Parts: sequence; C-alpha cells; structure tokens
Amino acid sequence: MFLVADQEMLLAQTIFVCSIILISSFVYIFMSTPQKQSFFQVWVIGPNGAILEPVLAISSNQSYLISVGVQNTMRHIEYCRLTTKFQSAPLSNVSTTSVELEDFRFFLLDNETWARNISFEIDSTAEDAMIRIHGIKLDGSYFMFNLTSAFDSDLNGFFWQFRFDLWAFNTSSFDFYSTNIWASSPFLNMTQ
Repeated sequence: MFLVADQEMLLAQTIFVCSIILISSFVYIFMSTPQKQSFFQVWVIGPNGAILEPVLAISSNQSYLISVGVQNTMRHIEYCRLTTKFQSAPLSNVSTTSVELEDFRFFLLDNETWARNISFEIDSTAEDAMIRIHGIKLDGSYFMFNLTSAFDSDLNGFFWQFRFDLWAFNTSSFDFYSTNIWASSPFLNMTQ
C-alpha cells in the first residue's frame, strides 16, 4: 500500500513538472514572436510596373506616364494625403525650386495599397542657356506657373523631378502631419 502511494505521488509530480515545462515553452514562444512593424511605403515606378531609368530625357509638350503608390502597414486604417510637387532636381550646387501641384486624399486599410498612373506634359521653351517652364498638364489639369532652369554644365542638362510627400491624418489635432516619407520620379532632363 505504501508503494502504491509513492507511485501515485511520483506520477503527480511528473505531470506537474511536465505541465510547467510545457506552459513555459508556450509562454516563451508567444513572448518571443517578433511583432509586426508599422510603416508606410511610397514608390514611383513605370506605368507597367517597371523600374524607371535614373534620368529620363523629356521634351516639351510630350505626354509621359509614371505610376505612384502607397502601402499602409500601420495596423489600422489611415487617412492619407499625397502631395505632388514639381521641383528642380537637387544636383550639383544649384538651389532647389519647387511648386506644389496637386494632392490626392484616400483611406487605406491595414495592408492595403493605393496606386495610380499619372500622366504629365511639361510646357516649356528654351531661352539662351536656360529652360522656362510655363506650366504642367497633370492628369488633364493644367497648372500655370513660371519657373526657369539654368543649364547644368557638369551634368549636361536641365534637371527637374516630381516629388510625392506622404501625410497622415492625426485624429487628435484634426490635421495632417508629415510622415517624412516621400518618393521622387527619376530626374527629368528637359530637352527641346
């Protein structure tokens, strides 16, 4: 009788120790699983999904197409604003000039992607050693302005680019804040 009680006690202790080992293993696995990172992605690619060349030679009043996209992996829905700027390319020692053109506003669920093809046409004329840009036709809307670009003799061209800055809505302040995430088009070398 004394032997049976010892065996039952040993079995109970073995089950208890195995349970502790099993539970602690599950707790370790659960606690050490890497958490999903929260971030946005913004990109500019060709309309067919191809990577664009770093420099595109473009001509005045010719139509071109690029694609811009945003992906949300912030773990919740986001209200986004994507601003479109046209700016002189930050090359050499030339100061950057820019003009804001258009912005897109959209909601993104977690793991959702917003993408859009954007057509553009630049209205410009050559004047001596510079290019004067009178405006841009962007997705059928004409934006009129007056920008000039001097010839960059080091790089042999007149360089501009589109920049897309991502803003997200802050529900506390009821305003958009800069995410400091942006993407730019390839350098656009203006030719006539």
